[in-house]
Amino acid sequence: MPDTSHAARGTCELENIAHIVLATDGIFVPTENPEDEGWDQFAALYLAGGLKRIQDFVREREESDPKCWRYPRFKVRDDIGAIAISF
Repeated sequence: MPDTSHAARGTCELENIAHIVLATDGIFVPTENPEDEGWDQFAALYLAGGLKRIQDFVREREESDPKCWRYPRFKVRDDIGAIAISF
Protein backbone atom coordinates (compact mmCIF):
# COMPACT_ATOMS: atom_id res chain seq x y z
CA MET A 1 0.00 0.00 0.00
CA PRO A 2 1.42 3.46 -0.90
CA ASP A 3 2.44 5.87 1.84
CA THR A 4 -0.17 8.66 1.86
CA SER A 5 0.79 10.22 5.19
CA HIS A 6 1.88 13.42 3.39
CA ALA A 7 -1.25 13.71 1.21
CA ALA A 8 -3.63 16.62 1.74
CA ARG A 9 -7.22 15.64 2.24
CA GLY A 10 -10.46 17.48 2.70
CA THR A 11 -13.30 19.18 0.96
CA CYS A 12 -13.85 22.64 -0.41
CA GLU A 13 -16.98 24.43 -1.56
CA LEU A 14 -16.82 25.37 -5.25
CA GLU A 15 -18.40 28.77 -4.63
CA ASN A 16 -15.87 31.42 -5.74
CA ILE A 17 -13.73 28.76 -7.51
CA ALA A 18 -13.24 29.58 -11.19
CA HIS A 19 -10.51 27.11 -12.21
CA ILE A 20 -9.08 23.79 -11.11
CA VAL A 21 -5.71 22.70 -12.51
CA LEU A 22 -4.47 19.13 -12.11
CA ALA A 23 -0.83 18.87 -13.12
CA THR A 24 2.33 16.84 -12.90
CA ASP A 25 5.47 18.37 -11.43
CA GLY A 26 6.90 18.98 -14.91
CA ILE A 27 4.79 22.13 -15.23
CA PHE A 28 5.80 23.61 -11.87
CA VAL A 29 7.48 26.99 -12.35
CA PRO A 30 11.24 26.76 -11.70
CA THR A 31 12.24 29.33 -9.05
CA GLU A 32 15.59 30.60 -7.79
CA ASN A 33 14.61 29.78 -4.21
CA PRO A 34 13.41 26.16 -3.86
CA GLU A 35 11.34 27.17 -0.84
CA ASP A 36 9.28 29.49 -3.09
CA GLU A 37 6.93 27.09 -4.83
CA GLY A 38 5.90 29.69 -7.41
CA TRP A 39 2.13 29.26 -7.07
CA ASP A 40 1.36 32.97 -7.43
CA GLN A 41 3.29 33.05 -10.69
CA PHE A 42 1.68 29.78 -11.80
CA ALA A 43 -1.79 31.26 -11.26
CA ALA A 44 -0.89 34.54 -12.99
CA LEU A 45 0.49 32.68 -16.00
CA TYR A 46 -2.60 30.48 -16.18
CA LEU A 47 -4.93 33.47 -16.06
CA ALA A 48 -2.85 35.25 -18.73
CA GLY A 49 -2.81 32.42 -21.24
CA GLY A 50 -3.88 29.06 -19.88
CA LEU A 51 -1.81 25.92 -19.69
CA LYS A 52 0.04 26.80 -22.89
CA ARG A 53 1.36 30.01 -21.31
CA ILE A 54 2.62 28.12 -18.27
CA GLN A 55 4.27 25.47 -20.45
CA ASP A 56 6.00 28.08 -22.60
CA PHE A 57 7.25 29.96 -19.53
CA VAL A 58 8.55 26.82 -17.84
CA ARG A 59 10.34 25.67 -21.02
CA GLU A 60 11.91 29.14 -21.46
CA ARG A 61 13.25 29.03 -17.90
CA GLU A 62 14.55 25.51 -18.30
CA GLU A 63 16.32 26.36 -21.56
CA SER A 64 17.87 29.48 -20.02
CA ASP A 65 19.43 27.36 -17.24
CA PRO A 66 20.64 24.05 -18.73
CA LYS A 67 22.98 23.33 -15.79
CA CYS A 68 20.14 23.80 -13.25
CA TRP A 69 22.19 26.36 -11.29
CA ARG A 70 19.91 29.41 -11.33
CA TYR A 71 16.69 27.45 -10.90
CA PRO A 72 17.70 24.40 -8.82
CA ARG A 73 16.02 21.20 -9.96
CA PHE A 74 16.91 17.54 -10.47
CA LYS A 75 17.02 17.58 -14.26
CA VAL A 76 16.91 20.10 -17.08
CA ARG A 77 13.40 19.20 -18.23
CA ASP A 78 10.53 16.97 -17.16
CA ASP A 79 7.44 15.68 -18.90
CA ILE A 80 4.47 18.01 -18.62
CA GLY A 81 0.96 16.78 -18.06
CA ALA A 82 -1.97 18.97 -17.02
CA ILE A 83 -5.73 19.30 -17.20
CA ALA A 84 -7.60 22.52 -16.46
CA ILE A 85 -11.28 22.76 -15.61
CA SER A 86 -12.89 26.20 -15.76
CA PHE A 87 -16.33 27.03 -14.42
